[in-house]
Amino acid sequence: MLADSIEPRFRMLMLLATFASLRWGELAALQRRNVDLAAGTIRIVGTTTELKDGSVTIGPPKSEAGKRLVSVPAMLLPDLKEHMEKYAEEGEFGHVFVGPQGRQAATRELHPRLGGGTQESRALRLPLP
Repeated sequence: MLADSIEPRFRMLMLLATFASLRWGELAALQRRNVDLAAGTIRIVGTTTELKDGSVTIGPPKSEAGKRLVSVPAMLLPDLKEHMEKYAEEGEFGHVFVGPQGRQAATRELHPRLGGGTQESRALRLPLP
């Protein structure tokens, strides 16, 4: 499975993007308080934008429709729980996805980890029609 080739810290990010249709900015802004493991839902209330200077801003989604409750596929819930125990920041306002240094994950940091610049990762890409 492609998800197994991704660094474990970022595996759940890719799985939620794929199977829960969450966008990068929504995943990067996701906080513990917005994840309800018992109900199997994620409340989307924010998104991030990475500016050209590398800074990251967090704000509400572009439209009211962007604020929504998303169901997490049941098969992902045990892995999401494990991810939150191992990798997420502490506290209700802690980010679910952070980089290895404990900072909010930025696109430029994830690029090589999710199929970006390395020769090895380029070999994993599937051709698109």
